[in-house]
Amino acid sequence: MEEKTNNEYKIGQTTIQWNESSGSLDFEGDDAILLWTKTALKTFMNTIEEIAGDDSARLVLETAGYRTGEDVSRFYKSTGKSVEAIIEYLPPLYSSAGWGQVEITEYSTDKRTAALRLKNDWEERVIRAQGKSTAGAFIPGHWAGVLSGLFATSIWYEITASTFEGSTYTEISYFPSQITPKDNIHDSIRKKEQQAILELERKVDQRTRELSELVNDLSSPLIPVIDGITVLPLMGKFEENRSSQLIEKVLSGLLLHKPSTLIVDITGINSVDDYILELINNLTKTTTLMGVKPFIVGISPQISIQLTERNITLNDQHCFATLKHAINEALSIEGLEIAPVKKTD
Repeated sequence: MEEKTNNEYKIGQTTIQWNESSGSLDFEGDDAILLWTKTALKTFMNTIEEIAGDDSARLVLETAGYRTGEDVSRFYKSTGKSVEAIIEYLPPLYSSAGWGQVEITEYSTDKRTAALRLKNDWEERVIRAQGKSTAGAFIPGHWAGVLSGLFATSIWYEITASTFEGSTYTEISYFPSQITPKDNIHDSIRKKEQQAILELERKVDQRTRELSELVNDLSSPLIPVIDGITVLPLMGKFEENRSSQLIEKVLSGLLLHKPSTLIVDITGINSVDDYILELINNLTKTTTLMGVKPFIVGISPQISIQLTERNITLNDQHCFATLKHAINEALSIEGLEIAPVKKTD
């Protein structure tokens, strides 16, 4: 059997070692793997975007880049190198790892600023393989994390030139900022929560309108009993909008059925408030103005007291204890009566 050996290569200042026995790869003395950008990484990115959505996926990549950048800065600061030495050392290291051409064109440890220029970076290659044309977020976020660790302050970025916009390179400006991926995550969560609340409110409003329309259609129907007599049963609670709709409904019904008597049955009203008292008053006035006699059925002692307290008088109206009595009176006015059918031998 052929003996597996370690293969060590030097690319610039970077040491890469393959251990064929364990099937592992070391990059700069740390465990690493290789991925195909146009297949494996593209599928990985597509999957994240499909599950999370484009905006959330971008935030995930930006945050992951930032945190891995912080890891890089911690590792190299632990070697005892100066910030300047690390900044000079990192670009060729990233280039040897297949991250593309990386150049830090300028930096200031005093101002804590830097400018980075990228060509043919792996994220751009993946995005182009996806068929998209938007600058990436992982690498810009990654270097923000690196510089935040090296400068010991919160650093953020702005993409000032992009190959997706016709430039021959991507240029990124880094500067001190209160913005961090954590803030972006919180903003994204709040934005999504607000969107969810607005969508829920929209659905509730829509459902409320639908139910209100259903209630209006099913409740308080105008029921023609016989020619000249129509019954209006009132049920449930009334508010301003429902009361107005009922008045309109009664006006239309009176014009359609042309009764001489409208019997308003309030037996189904369990609780009394200003809306129902005002509704009774408006119904009787509206009906009278149209030349129709209003009969009111089911006025309880409680309603009578509250009508009196509000100076609402029904002296000119016909009030009855039951619907049966009201119908009999209306029939009598019409010169009619309910009588049993005579049986013939």
